[in-house]
Amino acid sequence: MIISLVAIILLLLLSAFFSGSETALTGASQAYMIDMERNGSNRRAKIINGLFAHRDRLIITTLLGSNLSNTLATALSTSVLINLFGREGVAYATIIMTILVLVYTDMLPKSYAVKNANNAALVVAPFVRFWVIIFSPLVYILQKIVNTTFRIFKIQKRDHQDEASSIS
Repeated sequence: MIISLVAIILLLLLSAFFSGSETALTGASQAYMIDMERNGSNRRAKIINGLFAHRDRLIITTLLGSNLSNTLATALSTSVLINLFGREGVAYATIIMTILVLVYTDMLPKSYAVKNANNAALVVAPFVRFWVIIFSPLVYILQKIVNTTFRIFKIQKRDHQDEASSIS
């Protein structure tokens, strides 16, 4: 049971990392990161610019990491609480995990990342790049599923470049 509780805590921390990272990296200033890379003032800016070049992969990786972590943490907590309380453990796990996930793995990390996007992005970039590489086979499959779904429903997927050019 102690191992399960430690695993749940670690999974929730991992989920918080993915949630905050997604918000930081999508909220970071691309112009600022390009400038930092050109000036050579921060080598992590180059990593961020590489992540910006493939935003779909970045988003899918952070969503995948967050959802896998949350799902596994919830399954483990449900198992622990069923063992302790019987059937009622399902209700307890639902309530406890909803609060923990909402407050500690979504609201807090995302609120911090919104207020400190550039700095947070610089901190998390190497770690996110690691996960992008680790998850790349699964991300590739998920991208194909999303693109196929867009085609089936005849939804046009717009690139950032298209959006930027339509603004000017």
